[in-house]
Amino acid sequence: MPAEADKAYDPVAVEASWRARWDQDSTNSFTLEELRTAERPFFNLMMFPYPSAEGLHVGNIYAFTGADVFGRFKRMQGHDVFEPIGFDAFGIHSENFALKTGVHPTELIPANVANFRRQLRRIGGMFDWDHTVDTTDPEYYKWTQWLFLQLFKHGLAEQKEAPVNWCPSCMTVLANEQVVVGACERCGTGVEQRFIRQWFFRITQYAERLLHNLKHIDWSGYDAEGAAQLDRALRWRGTALPGGGDGSRGRWRFRGGGVQARQPGGRASYRQRGGPDRRRVHADHRLHHAARYRFRGHLRGAGAGASSGRCRHQRWLP
Repeated sequence: MPAEADKAYDPVAVEASWRARWDQDSTNSFTLEELRTAERPFFNLMMFPYPSAEGLHVGNIYAFTGADVFGRFKRMQGHDVFEPIGFDAFGIHSENFALKTGVHPTELIPANVANFRRQLRRIGGMFDWDHTVDTTDPEYYKWTQWLFLQLFKHGLAEQKEAPVNWCPSCMTVLANEQVVVGACERCGTGVEQRFIRQWFFRITQYAERLLHNLKHIDWSGYDAEGAAQLDRALRWRGTALPGGGDGSRGRWRFRGGGVQARQPGGRASYRQRGGPDRRRVHADHRLHHAARYRFRGHLRGAGAGASSGRCRHQRWLP
């Protein structure tokens, strides 16, 4: 019996042994020179976890495991797989957690990051621990600040007031998906609509270029019908917006109501007449349906022209 017990599989011991071996041999690490000269480079980047709590949740492990498995698959195919990791530690969630625990963020977040590192190491991912980032590190965010200044200098960052969902308890802005029956999904407090002055990036200047470059993306399962859907969407956008989407003003009519284009940057604001809340829908949603939902239908095998979902704006389109 003692001999059999010695041979029993002990995952904790086995995994710790292999992690030490990988660290010793730098199995998952690259030098800068190796990254520059890699013959078959493959950048396997995944979402950085944000340490807004004491540790990772199961959703993090679920996402990281799938991405890591794919990275291992590419390595077995002969690719030089670079898999960095980081911690998106700035933001209201970290601040809320600090308020909840009564610990200052400058003390709380480093402790959380250390625990996240421990947990990520235990799952045995191919993370390159020589190349990590922490968004609260001044050596990191000085570059995000520099980048913002460049955008501002070139007129691509602007301030204006816009409506937001505001939770007076969490003291933060909420996405539409975080509002459940008019209440904050986190604390249950009633959500208010507030106009807040905030920063915007003028990405509409690059809208046409981004749309046309979709043709160059290697979609998994992308077929001739999917390409035709994209072509029809691009043609519709080009003909619906005067000057090919350059923000020219004009008026159109469509079945069921009136339409006015009065916004800069090529976003024609559609207003459905006759409804009790005068719903609006943007011209970009037409492309949104043709490109996103129809392609998703193809990827899931739903058949030509099928849609795997229904956007809340769909019924307001002509």
